[in-house]
Amino acid sequence: MSDSFGKKIRELRLAEGLKLEELAERLETTKNYVWQLENKSPARPSGQLLLKLADIFKVSPDFLIDDSTEMETDSHRRDALLRRLKDKDVSNKDIEKALKILDILDD
Repeated sequence: MSDSFGKKIRELRLAEGLKLEELAERLETTKNYVWQLENKSPARPSGQLLLKLADIFKVSPDFLIDDSTEMETDSHRRDALLRRLKDKDVSNKDIEKALKILDILDD
């Protein structure tokens, strides 16, 4: 797992104004486990927990485990958006429209 994973989780949690207990509740786990994710290296969350964290913070799972960047890239944001749209049962046609809008905004 990423060496910067815990740091990113802590920064995202604090930016959202969440306490350890609040994040633990959203993840359906314990405060102690969230503390371990933030402070033990390397953290070893399950794939399911990684996806939950990405959903809570509206980031891509790739960003959380990518040591090469401290900031979310456009690619990470695009991936996160696609995951959220698919989770909301948005049609493929509407997803394609959203991607076209993103392409226009990127120009």
